[in-house]
Amino acid sequence: MRFFVKTIKYILFKIKILFEYNIVQNETIQTSTSFFRNPYLLRVLLRKIDKEKKYTVFFYAGSSGEEIYSLAIFNQLFFKRKLILTYSEIMLKKAKEGCYKNVHKHYPVVGNDHISFFNISQNNLFTIKDKYKKMVNEYILCDYTRLDTQFIKQYTSDIVFCNWSLLYYPKNVQKKALQNLCLQAEKYLVIVGCHAGVLHSTLRENNFVPIHDDFALIYDGWEINRAKYDYGYKTYSSPFLTDFNKTREHYRRYSLFERLS
Repeated sequence: MRFFVKTIKYILFKIKILFEYNIVQNETIQTSTSFFRNPYLLRVLLRKIDKEKKYTVFFYAGSSGEEIYSLAIFNQLFFKRKLILTYSEIMLKKAKEGCYKNVHKHYPVVGNDHISFFNISQNNLFTIKDKYKKMVNEYILCDYTRLDTQFIKQYTSDIVFCNWSLLYYPKNVQKKALQNLCLQAEKYLVIVGCHAGVLHSTLRENNFVPIHDDFALIYDGWEINRAKYDYGYKTYSSPFLTDFNKTREHYRRYSLFERLS
């Protein structure tokens, strides 16, 4: 009976994920994204940055663009350059178009001003307005687990994002990719979904420390993190942490890291 209840809960969870997140199966990588996916993270980041500076942002595994456009909408003042990289031509095309369905459920994050972010068509398609679309300066198509040193140097950025994509790769690939992300990020690194041991050792080697501000809110802000039923989740690193693990001091409970000067 207990197994039956758990199975039903797991099936309901999978249905919830499919409908509440924009999930697309592309080759061997499943992409999951949404607008304002974790507003607590964005708010802490915007509190931390120097308001007198202009920052460059590089967004890895940017899927169809919702998350980097959310950053543009949240605050346009402190970023001089935003770049997005994805590993799918389908996702890259969609990010450039900036046209989406069913974005209503994310509006409470930003209040009733959501209409000002989109042009809304008669068939209920929401297209990012040009003022926000133009804030993304470059769209890049490549596999970020195979980058060379020249690419890293060319695209060195103040802030580097990589959300929920490394978990689809084995630990040795995660290690190499995370090492490159650390080399590229001059000030802040947002990394979620990496193997605990790889995350801890690589960030410490590169002088990155977790930012503790509102970490519990940020942790719970990743709704997928709160799932307790991960049977058959086909990833190399489980994205799930229990409530008990959230109380222990380890890097996996953080999402935002800062390079020590």
